[in-house]
Formats: sequence, C-alpha cells, structure tokens
Amino acid sequence: MNIFYNIFIYPIQFFIEIIFYILKVHTESSNTVSIILLSIFVNIISLPLYNIAEKWQKRERDIQNKMKPMIDNIKSVYKGDQRFLLIRACYRINGYKTIYAFRGTLGLLIQIPFFIAAYNFISNIPGLELEKFWFINDLSKPDALLKLGNYSINILPFIMTLFSLLSGLVYAKKLTLKEQIPLYAISLIFLFILYSSPSALLIYWTVNCIFSFVKNIILETKNGVLVKYIGKGFRILYYAYFVCFIFITFLFLFRSNIIELAKKYDFLNNFVLYVKSYYDMLAIWIILTLCMAVYFYIKKSKDIIITKNKFLLFIFSIISLAILAGLFIPSALIGSSGQEFDLPFLLIGSNFSKFIGFFIVYPIGIYFLFSDKIKNLLIYLYSFISFYSIINTFLMVGNYGNINTDFKFELEYLLVASPLQTIISVFISLLLILIIYFILKKRKEIFLININLLFIIVLVILSVSNLFIINREQEILKNINASSGTKVYNNKVFNISTTGTNVFIMIFDRGAPQYYTIAFERFPELEDQMDGFLWYTNNISFHNYTVASIQTLYGGYEYTPYELTTNNDVLVDKHNEALLMLPQLFYNNGYTSVMFEPIYANFSQVTDLSLFAKHTNINAYKADFSLVQDYIDDLVKRENMNRDTKIVINNSEEEILNTKILKNFRFSIFRMLPIYARNIFYKNNLFLFDSSQFIKTLNTSIKEYSFIASLTNLTKVNTNGNYFNFIYNASTHEPYNINSDFEPHFDNMEIPKEDLDFFETDFNARSYYVNVASIKEVINFCNFLKSINAYDNTKIIIVSDHSRYFSPSVMIDNGMSLFNEYWSLLLIKDFNSRGKLKRSGEFMTSAETAYLASTHLTNRTNPYTGKIITNDYKNNGVFVVNGANWRLGDKQMRSFNFSTYYKVKDNIFEKTNWQKFNYE
Repeated sequence: MNIFYNIFIYPIQFFIEIIFYILKVHTESSNTVSIILLSIFVNIISLPLYNIAEKWQKRERDIQNKMKPMIDNIKSVYKGDQRFLLIRACYRINGYKTIYAFRGTLGLLIQIPFFIAAYNFISNIPGLELEKFWFINDLSKPDALLKLGNYSINILPFIMTLFSLLSGLVYAKKLTLKEQIPLYAISLIFLFILYSSPSALLIYWTVNCIFSFVKNIILETKNGVLVKYIGKGFRILYYAYFVCFIFITFLFLFRSNIIELAKKYDFLNNFVLYVKSYYDMLAIWIILTLCMAVYFYIKKSKDIIITKNKFLLFIFSIISLAILAGLFIPSALIGSSGQEFDLPFLLIGSNFSKFIGFFIVYPIGIYFLFSDKIKNLLIYLYSFISFYSIINTFLMVGNYGNINTDFKFELEYLLVASPLQTIISVFISLLLILIIYFILKKRKEIFLININLLFIIVLVILSVSNLFIINREQEILKNINASSGTKVYNNKVFNISTTGTNVFIMIFDRGAPQYYTIAFERFPELEDQMDGFLWYTNNISFHNYTVASIQTLYGGYEYTPYELTTNNDVLVDKHNEALLMLPQLFYNNGYTSVMFEPIYANFSQVTDLSLFAKHTNINAYKADFSLVQDYIDDLVKRENMNRDTKIVINNSEEEILNTKILKNFRFSIFRMLPIYARNIFYKNNLFLFDSSQFIKTLNTSIKEYSFIASLTNLTKVNTNGNYFNFIYNASTHEPYNINSDFEPHFDNMEIPKEDLDFFETDFNARSYYVNVASIKEVINFCNFLKSINAYDNTKIIIVSDHSRYFSPSVMIDNGMSLFNEYWSLLLIKDFNSRGKLKRSGEFMTSAETAYLASTHLTNRTNPYTGKIITNDYKNNGVFVVNGANWRLGDKQMRSFNFSTYYKVKDNIFEKTNWQKFNYE
C-alpha cells in the first residue's frame, strides 16, 4: 500500500505541499487563507486535465447517442448470443470498444488521487488545533457549529454538498438521467465520507465545490462566450503587467539612486522597491510568460508528427530521470556514510517509488491524454530536463560542506550562487535548449536516445554498487549494535570522587580557539569564572580533519598521522590502540576508567563499543540520547513558555523517519536543480517543507549540546576512589541551533546584523555562539565540582582535534588562512590550581593531552608499546599533514594518503615557522 501511495498519490501531494508552503510561508498567510488559496490554485492548474476529461466524456456521449437507435432496435428484436454478437458488430462499425466506456468516468478518476492527496496532507498540517476561522475554534476537528442539546451538527459538510449539487445541476443539463444519478450520488458519498473530517479539509473541499460551480456556469454559457472574454482579459492583463513590470524593473535597477534622492525628497520613498517584492513580481512575470508561450504554441504551431523514435526519447528521458532522482542520488548520499542512516533501504525504496510516479507514471498519463502538439512539447521538455538534471548533478555540484543525517548542510551560506555560477548555469541551459531543438528538427532523436540509454546503464551500475556498499555497512552496523557497552545505572555515566583524584578530558570536536579569544574579550568575567585554568594559545593539531588528528588526543605523540604512515602501521589497529591507551594506563594506576563516545573505534562511522568487550576494566558508553531526556524535556518547556504557539518534538522513531523520508525526496530534487535555484529550495534546511513551525526535529545540534549541558546530571558522586573520564562531544561541530543568546533553541533566530558583519557568515556566527555556550557549560560543571568539594582534587583538560576556516582569526590576519584549521584548543585546570584564567604562549600540540593527563602518575608507560609518555617529540618541531579527505579509509589502510606535510615549530602564527614538504 505504501508503494501504491508513493507512485499514484504522493506526486500530487508533493505538488500540493509546495503550493501550500509558498502560499503560507512566503506570503506569511494563515493556515485558513493558505488552504483557501491552495484549493483555488489546484483547481486552476488542474483545469487542462478536467478539460481533457470533458472532451473524452463528450466523445463518449456522442458515440453512445449515435449507436443508441441501432442498439435499441437490436435489443427489441434479438436475445441471447445473437443480441450480443449484433451489438459487438455495431461497436465495430462505429470503431467503438467496450473499454472506451471508462472515458465517461475520467473526471471522477482524476478527482480520486487529488482527493486522497489533499485529505492526507491537510489533515496532517501542524498547528490546525491552534487556529480559528470565524465561528470555528479548532480547524483540526469537525466544526460542530449547530448545537442541539448535548448533540452537535457539523454545518460545513452540508455547505460543501450544497455547492457540489448546484455544480452538478448546472453541468447535468447536457446529461441523461442515467448519467446524472452517479453525479449526485458522488456528492452524497462525499457528504458521508467527509462529515466528521477536520474543518480545514471541509474548507478546502467547499472552496473546491464553489470553484467547480462557478466554472460550470462559465462553461455552460451560450457558445462559451464568457470563456472567450476571460481569454481576452487574460491577454490584456498580461500585456498590462508586462508594461508595469518594465517600469518596476527600472525602479529596481536604480534602487540605490532613488534611496539617496529620497533623503532629500520624501515622496520618492514611495518608489523604493524592496528586493523581495521585485523577485516576487519577477516570478509572477515568468509564470505568466510561460503560460502565454504555451498558449501561443498550442494555437499557432502546425500539426506535429510523432515518430516512434520521439516516443522512445520521451520514455528513455523519464526513465533516466526516475533512476537519477529515485535511485542514484539517495544511494550515493547514503552510501557515502552507510552506517549513519537508519533504515537506508526504506529511504531509497520510498524515494524510488515516489519518483516512478513523479517521472514515469504521471508523465505517461499526461502524454496519452493530450494532443500531438502537447506530446511534442512534453518530449522536448523532458529531454531537456533529463540532460540538464544530469549536468547539474554531476558537473554543477557545488561545495556546501558536509551534510548530516538531518540533511543539514554545514556551509549553507555557500548555497547562494555567485554571479559567475549563475551565468554559466543559464548559458548551459540555453545552449542545451538550442542543441535539443536542432536535433529534434533534424529528426536525429536516435542520438539523444543513445545518450540517455548510456546514462541509464551508468546510473544503474553506480546505484547497484552503492546499494552493495550500503548493505555491507549495514551488516557491520548490526554487529556493532550487538555490543551495547557498559550498562548505565540511573543515567549516571561519569564518576567523581570527593577524596581521591579525578581526571576529566573533554574533546570538543572542531572547538575554535579563534572564538575563545573573542569570547574572553567580550566577556572578561569568563576569565575569572575559568578558575585555575591555563590556556595554551600557541597550540596546533596534526591534521585538518578528525579522522587523522583524533589519535593524537587519545594516545599522544606515538600516534601522529605522519608517524603512523611512515611506520607502515595498520591504521585501524593503531587507532584502536590509541583509544585504549589512556584508560588502560589509568586503570593500571588504580583508577576506574570511563570512555564516553570513543570516536571511530574499529574505523566505524557510528560508535562501536565491541573494542571494549575484552576490556571489562574500562567502562565504555555510547551517546544514547535517552540519557539526556530530562534536559530535552526541560528545553521544550522553556521554549513553550516563550512562544504563543505550542511546539511538539517529533522524537519518536516513526516521526523522525517520516521527516527524513520527506527530506530525502526533496534532496534528490535539490541536487537536480540549477545551482542558482538551490538556495531558494533549501532555505534553512526546510526544503520547502513546512512542518517546522509547530513540529520540531530533535536534530544533531540540540542532541550533541544536550550532553555537555547535562554533565552534572550524568555524573555520580563517590566518597572515595580515583576516576578517569574521557569525553568526546560534537556540540561545537554542530552549531546550527545555538542562537545569539548562547542557548539552544528549536527555532533559529536571525543573526544580529553586527554579528553577521563581524563573523561574515551565519555558520561562523553560530560556531562562535556554541563555543561560548560550551565554555559556560564547562563553568557550570566546575561550579558543581566546587559545591561537592571535588574541584581541587580534579584535573580538567579541554582540547579540540582541529579548528576550521573560521573568521575572524589572527591566522587570516597574518595571511595564513591555509593553516587556520590546525590551530586547536588546549586548556588545563590542574590539581589545586586556582585563580583567574592564565595564558601561555609555549609551543604546544594536541598530542600533549596524554602527557598532561598523566604527569601525576607514578607509572607513565604506554601499556601497549612500553614507551614512556613524554612531550620531547615537539622539541625540534612537529610534522602535521595536509589531508583532503575527512572520511574513514579501508580497514587495511596503512597511510592517510597525504601528498604534502609541514614541519612546524615555535610560534605557529609566524608563516616562516611552517616549512612545506611533498610526500611520496
């Protein structure tokens, strides 16, 4: 049933969703107004289909009337097989087949998918229960407008039925009694079906019936005179709008000059045009122009000959589109990170079935409904869309940073295409239009067919390869999930002792020292609150991505990417060894060790705790979000207190999966769109999908932050013992839902203009906010330790694996933007250390983490290599590598595949201290 729905209903539902989104979000209309306008828009756009249905129904009535006298005579004289054979002979004489009788029901068949799609979409619009319309207090329920004692009668269904019957009365003048009965019966059936439906849905169908009523009045006027006047009126309106639009374009082009003049002459303020207003009017002009172009094409073009090759071109074009959008794009995305997506084959299967309907079933249906002129236009259109989509997917890719499983781009500000990208994309589209036109005019369709066939073969091969990769990764994931790690008691993960010694190491993935500098300048009180901390400002990581820098944080200088590569070690083995080194070392020195979210164990993209199965002395935990449910519940309460409308968190697995299915479908369209249209379609991760106003996704940004904010709740206080806690957290890697108040929110507030000017991009600004927010959460945890008298006997190390291309930065100021990603965070609060935050310019590296953590231990020998843990390695400089790929490699890989590396020493902010080498 899901597959059937995806193929036959969802394409129409998607069409309805997009129109509703544009009406509601873009024009800022209420749900009610948007639903009314939606009904009108859908009816207007569906008019050609109903017009075709009407023609087919008329053809059926005409031939039935023509055959009726002969058939009546046969029935009056003959019986049995003889009657049957004579009627069949009558059909053959008139070129009629029994199946043609279905033409009379085409109008009803068209309504069914529209009805189901509208019913499913409108019934599930979020926030209907909070909206009123006239005397209706809750649009999510039946109207119950008429009260009779303890009973309520719904009025809207009867209003809808009234207009449906009136529409039928107007239309039924040309029908026989036999044909009229089903028409009225359907109106009564709809009354029965929709009587207890939400008021919002009844409003939609009432407007639909009113539109149908008005349409039938117009169509049934004598000789269709109103239709002719409406056609002339539309042409006059178009030409008037065109003249107006030229004037508006003039105002827009000279907008800055008008703004300047308006300072002297106030009346000119009336001619200052907002950018959004101009683009809205431009969009209207484009739509009207396309409508006029199609109208004149149909009216003026000569008869078209549809050859066998042209039809094959149409079929191959829509098949290649369905495979590209439904199979290749989602399988390529999921295959790039095969363990991170839940139920990947469900996502791909759902996507593929929807695009079969979107690009195959409905185009073929429309193709056979319309005339040869429209068929030829469809062949041309889908040929262009097919080739243009391939070009956009493979050539005009765009670099928007990483994308997470919430389909959130890391660098969404790059979605705004540059003028050059726009010009190239438009040029390609125009060139492609001309090429396809020339080929079709010369009747060389076989050339385009062969290219499409090649595309189909290649896309299928690549998609199947991706599916095998996903299947392999999912099998690995099953084994990973079988190892659940140490059991959690009462949501307590970490341990602290009030009498022994404690060590906390916190890795903030992509923690940015650039922003710590700004934070301490803007909020000097933070320096006092960072009681006893020493900040090593001259600190560097060994790689610009986590995949090759994280080992040094866990294991120290023996595990730098340069060392592991030149030693020809199996990287996964050395990575696992690095993960185990410190917890095993501390265990050997009498500590209870905890590893929280050990990243990339067994080179797995998801947390794999099977590595710790043989090390029962080490407590290992995943970042299970049930651990922080209390924090999330509190956050929802706080958010609702500050809103006029109540939000709902879709944290059930089914709701989250449904959201991802919807976004997965839209992501395929996003990839196929021209590069200049992607930002409009994506728009803050909504993908033109407006469920976000009331239903919020518990995304990775809020999830990751919730752990660092819940440190106090996750920590068990003990009266004795020694405890080692190693924490990995990606809150600073996922800054998307942290706002300028340094708090997480389900709604993204607009970045203040002064911050946007200072940090240059939304991503940079939010990265600053989350780094400050993380500092504050660390301070809260420190205050908790002080409250239980466990601060002086606790060592805390805060470190990041690398930074990023953040701005502003002293590295950029020094002309060293290339090295901005290597500048990493390192702060330490040692035992019995107190006082205002101090800074040190000593040359340090992220590999110092293991050394700094273990300086107080009597035995500081690496339990796996037997070497003393030291920091002597850095004395003559360190080798940091430049890697282009952040993804994990093969389990047998012995090299991080870098082509260049740098020897760095002393002051990392001096360009002369970075010496470049090539590595073979």
